[in-house]
This record gives sequence, structure tokens and C-alpha cells, in this order.
Amino acid sequence: MDGDHFASRCECVTIHFQDDTIPPVELFVKKTVTNSDYAGLLSDMQMFETEESFFNTIFADMNNYSRERNGFELEGLLPKCYYADKSLVVLENLFKRGYVMLDKLKRHTVEQSSIVLTNLARLHGTSYVLVNELGEDAFLTKYPSLVDAHMWSEAGAAMNGPFLDSIFHTSLKILQTHPTPGSGKALEHILQFETEGFFKLAKYFDLKNPSCARVVCHGDIWGANMMFKQNEETQEYDECVIIDFQTAHLGSPALDLVYYMFLAVDSEARRSNWKKLLQVYYNAFAETVEKLQGEMKFSLKDLMNEFRRNAEPGFFFGLFFVFGVKVFEKIPDVENIEGNVMETIIGTLNDMIEQSITEEGTDFSVAVVEAFQEFQTLVNEQD
Repeated sequence: MDGDHFASRCECVTIHFQDDTIPPVELFVKKTVTNSDYAGLLSDMQMFETEESFFNTIFADMNNYSRERNGFELEGLLPKCYYADKSLVVLENLFKRGYVMLDKLKRHTVEQSSIVLTNLARLHGTSYVLVNELGEDAFLTKYPSLVDAHMWSEAGAAMNGPFLDSIFHTSLKILQTHPTPGSGKALEHILQFETEGFFKLAKYFDLKNPSCARVVCHGDIWGANMMFKQNEETQEYDECVIIDFQTAHLGSPALDLVYYMFLAVDSEARRSNWKKLLQVYYNAFAETVEKLQGEMKFSLKDLMNEFRRNAEPGFFFGLFFVFGVKVFEKIPDVENIEGNVMETIIGTLNDMIEQSITEEGTDFSVAVVEAFQEFQTLVNEQD
């Protein structure tokens, strides 16, 4: 299967039975990549190990806990997993149930974002009650795969670092070669990330940071990692399933929120409605905690302040959407790349972005400045 499969090989499988009264089983299968060097990078980041642990133990325990306490049914929030180990994950094929991937170039509306954030809050809220009941240390002892955000670890620097470097360097080049009103301040800020930028952002994902709450974060929640289903009567997308848990980790809920809000939500919808969307998330989170007979230990204001404190990674994630996501789909599938996969991916990405800058540099500069001004307004705003 072609698509955004940078950490696995994926294929759809149909199992037929000799007894034709038994309906076929439709599966979506994820396997490790065949390029040995690239597979080594992914192994260092423990991506399959993380997803194996998530489905076999973490989510299974969360779902059982929610059922025992008459909480929300969690199974419908993500695909059913039939099997998972360190090299293979077998899931239900959601395409056969009418779910689709939305066009990543069309970012989510307020209505679509509300559906995503409600589902995310159900998952976050359930894990929050479990963490509080067990205690953070005991929780991490029981689920050690969640201790580190592997995408932001030393191992993650080899894969995630080049993508972020591309964002930093491209943003700088756009602002330097196509100055627009306000670009000077944006340039000054981004220059701080010209060197060691990955590790400067990685600090936000350190468990040593104070947080209003600890939850099981998805770690890579954007448009490519969720699927939607239309209502047959209204033709509106009113169901959502979150997929790909290879980057799950324990952390602040704000980390998932800034990632999703800046990378997947329509810019105008976010700027005008970010407080409303956080209210939707908070209400669903609090409702989940109440149904599980847990205790809410933070307020909506606490969440908003934490969102602001963690907004910087979101700002940079959002910049990728300005100039990178349009060409992202043109990168060759990792299974068709021989030799150094990361060099090929980043080289291809940078070459295509370079061409885009020649054609749209001024528009890119305006968009980068607008994103920076939004970020500055957000972090400096006082309730």
C-alpha cells in the first residue's frame, strides 16, 4: 500500500473461510520495513515495541478498567487489534467499514476538530484516572514503554531531527530571501533553533517538566493518523477513529493538543476558536473522569495555560504545513528506496520545497509571519 507509511509496510488482507456461512475477515497488516539500515533506526525508536505494548497491555487495561467502572466504551475510538508483536501488527480494516482518510491539504473544521478532541479526551481521561490511582511511578513501572517519548529521544534525533532541521532551515531561508512586514521578529526567533533545534524542542517532552496532568499521549496525532466516517443522511463526517500508536508516551495532554491543533486544524478555525475547542476537550475529559469516579485535579484555565506553555512545538509543526505538506506526498515510498532512506527522503523533500520557494516564496513568508504572530499572541495572552 502506498501512502504515509514511514515506519512500516502496510497491506490489506482478506481471510476467507471454507465454511461460507462465516463472513470474511478484513485486516490491515503493518510489518517492519525491509531496508535494514532504516529498520534499525525504527527499532532504536522502539516503534513496533511501543505499539505492541499499547494494544496488548495498556489499551487493554484501559478498556477493561472503563468497562468495570461503567465508563465510556473505548473500543470504537481506535481500530480493533487482533495481534501485535515487535515486527507485526494486525488490525481490522477500517476502509471496509466505510472509514476514509481525509485530504491532508484540507485541514479540519471546527466540527471535525470537536469530534477528534472528544475522542482524544476519552482516551486521555481514562489514562489520567489510571495514572492517579496507581501513582505515576507505579504506572510507569507497569507500562515501561511509556517512560520516554521515543520520537524525541537521542534515538529519535536520527529520524525526527532531519525533518525538524528542514523546517528550521527552510523557514529561515524563506524569511531571509522574501522579507515581508513582521518577518524580522519571526526570523530572530527561529534563528535560535538553527543549531540543536531538535533537542531544544525535545525538552518539552521530558517527564521532568511540571504538568497539570499526566496522560497516555498519542505522540503523532494529526490528519494522517485518523480516519473519518460519513453520516449517510447528513453526509457530514461525524465519526472518527484514531490510528497508529507507535509513538505513545506518558506526558502532558497539552503535547497532543498543540500537535493536533497546529498541524491538523484549519488555521482560521484555530485562531478564532482555540479556546472553544479546548473547552470541548476539557468537558469530554471531565465527563470521562466523572464516569470513572475519578477526581479532576486541574481546571480549564490550567489546561489553557499549559497549552500556551507548550505551544512552541506546535508553532514549528504548523510551519511544515505552510510549505512542506504539499510536497510530502511526492516522497517515494520507503520500500522503493535503496540505500540511505533518510538522506533520500530529506533530500527529495528539500529539493521540492526549494522549487516551491521559487514560485511561492512571498506567500510562504506571509504565512510564516502570521503563524509566528499567532504563536506570540497565544503565549503572551492573559486570561
